[in-house]
Amino acid sequence: MKNLFTCICFTLITGAILQSCSTPDNPDDSVVAVNFTSGIKTRTQGPNWVDDDRIGIFVVKNGTSLQATNIVDGADNRQYKATAGASAQLSPVDDNQIIYYPDKGYVDFYAYYPFVPSDRLKDYKYSIDLSVQEDFSKIDLLRAQVNNKDRNSPAVSLVFEHMLSKIIINITEGDGMEDYDFSQVSVSIDGMSVTADLSLADKSLSNLGAVSPISPAVVSQGVSYQAIVLPQGKAAGRSVKFSFSDRDFTWPVPDSDEILAGKEYTWNLTVGKVGVTLSGATIGEWGSGKESNGSAN
Repeated sequence: MKNLFTCICFTLITGAILQSCSTPDNPDDSVVAVNFTSGIKTRTQGPNWVDDDRIGIFVVKNGTSLQATNIVDGADNRQYKATAGASAQLSPVDDNQIIYYPDKGYVDFYAYYPFVPSDRLKDYKYSIDLSVQEDFSKIDLLRAQVNNKDRNSPAVSLVFEHMLSKIIINITEGDGMEDYDFSQVSVSIDGMSVTADLSLADKSLSNLGAVSPISPAVVSQGVSYQAIVLPQGKAAGRSVKFSFSDRDFTWPVPDSDEILAGKEYTWNLTVGKVGVTLSGATIGEWGSGKESNGSAN
């Protein structure tokens, strides 16, 4: 009888162990990675990602702001890279950067481009420096935010928006300028700050630096130029200057003009002996920016 009792107990215990292994209490405990795709509304060098563009991503508790106490599972400035194209597939740069959904609950995502190390994001503020305009991919700050996602719908589409503003300057040679060599003209945008901090949490600007001349990138020497600038409200003292060997011509930006984030402003300027005139403006890809025409003297 004792042997029979021992056999029955062993059989029951073994069966229970096997059952617990084959039928987990919670079949949804498997890890679910976030599947990121990304698009850009428009971009300085075109509306496409470039292969291996680096993006920073944060995950916070649903309905909370971007700050350290709200970060979920250490997903704090995880680095992902894009594939080339208008709608890119994003992948982590290595396995340590993979973002997984928590077992339960919803989360929100914040993302930005171009990626910088965390020690350059004090209080989740991105330091902007527009003093050098040669490579727009280094200064065209983009941001995206997606809320209310969970493991049951792992795909996340990040649509990035421009946090800065774009200015295009087109030059036309006016009357009396036959003796001026436009292939040697120097162009500057004056009266604007070139440094600031942008909060990745709420998009606000702070810590604006001193006003400094901006040398826009040359699209075609003596013909067309473009620059990325800080968004700004109405202000006095802004201008565009054209410098030749023996004379400067200046067009004052109207004090009432706002320059808004995510918008592109085209200034078509005619440089003539009597001054620079604003002859027309257009709206570019970045958004519904304002067209302006004027003259410089």
